Order: sequence, then C-alpha cells, then structure tokens
Amino acid sequence: KTSPKSVIIDRMANGGIPLLDSHQQVGINNELGKVKRLWFSSGALMGKLAFNATPEGKKAKGMVKRGEITGISAGYRVESWEISDGDGNVIHPDKVRWDDTGLTFTATRWELLECSLVGIPADPRSSVRSLQAEPGPQFIADGRARMWARQRIVERMGAGRS
Repeated sequence: KTSPKSVIIDRMANGGIPLLDSHQQVGINNELGKVKRLWFSSGALMGKLAFNATPEGKKAKGMVKRGEITGISAGYRVESWEISDGDGNVIHPDKVRWDDTGLTFTATRWELLECSLVGIPADPRSSVRSLQAEPGPQFIADGRARMWARQRIVERMGAGRS
C-alpha cells in the first residue's frame, strides 16, 4: 500500500499538481486544470480536481461529469526502487542480473509530477469518480500497483523519465 512517506508531493505547494490531457506537456492548451488537494485513504492516493476555465478545461470537466472519461494516470519520477525475485525475496541492486525476466521493480519513493485524464489508464484501478464526502471530481490511484512493466517499457525506449 502507498504511504504518505513514499510519495513526494512538493509540487502541491506551488498551486497544485498539473492536470493534463493524456500526459501532453507541450503547450498550454494541454493543461486542463490542477489537482488541488491530495490525501491517502486505505493505501490509495486520492485527489480533488479543479478544472481550468479554458475551452479545453470546460470540455474535460463536462466529459468527466457525464462519465465519458474516467481514466486517470500519474506522471511520476521514481527516486528509489525495491527489487524482488519471483519468490518475493528482496534483492540488493548490486546483485541484480539485469537480464533476469523474473524481477519485479516496486517504486518505494516517487515524486508525483502530474496527473492526466486518459482513455486507458496504465493502472485499471485508477479512475475519476465523485465521492459523497467531497463534492466534485475526485480520483483514486492505487499506489501499490507495481510500476515495473512501465519502467521496462521506458528503459527499452531509452527515455530518462517515466
């Protein structure tokens, strides 16, 4: 389960975490709003969304309100990993054979850079929804989800970020 100690949310201090259209960081039209509040509940990262008053923000807000878009995905940077083998044994990074396909990489410390509304979230348990206690659009992201598959894709693509 995700704990508050594992997630770096320093960007919240600067007005919120950007809410983007499908992780598109180029151009101001891709910013749909902000994540204005974050909290943890039962090991999941939760957030309160606020949409921009731009045409793109209003369109996204309407699509979320009507249930036309429910997927949310986090853009993040991993600071530290826990590596385990197929039996669940934790392996020291210096002892890892990088060609071993049975390894699982679990992010143990990561920075939330942005959240994106997406058609298909990487984690199918992540979604936008309305919670009774907090009126308006919310999201839930199960931070426990293993990020190793996505990291391997990023490594294969030669990208320096995830």
